[in-house]
Amino acid sequence: MCAKRYCENEERNNQLFWRPFVRQTVSRFGSVNGPIVFDGSVTPPFGHCPDEPIRLTVKDGVIEKVEGGEDAKTYEKWLE
Repeated sequence: MCAKRYCENEERNNQLFWRPFVRQTVSRFGSVNGPIVFDGSVTPPFGHCPDEPIRLTVKDGVIEKVEGGEDAKTYEKWLE
C-alpha cells in the first residue's frame, strides 16, 4: 500500500501508527549525498502527511536546503 493511502487512512481514523514499510538505517557519517523526500507521515515534529512533499538536499551528510510548502518550513525550523 502506498504512503498516500496510509495517510488518508490515518486522517480518516484520526490515529498515528507506524507503517510496515518504515525502515531505519544508519549511513556512514558524511557519506550521504542527494535528495531525501518525505511524502508520508513526518514524525516529529507534526505526525501527519505534509500538504506537499518535503524535499531535503543533502551534501556530504549535511542538509543544505529544505523545500516544500508550509510543512517544510515547520520541519526546517524544528531541525534548527
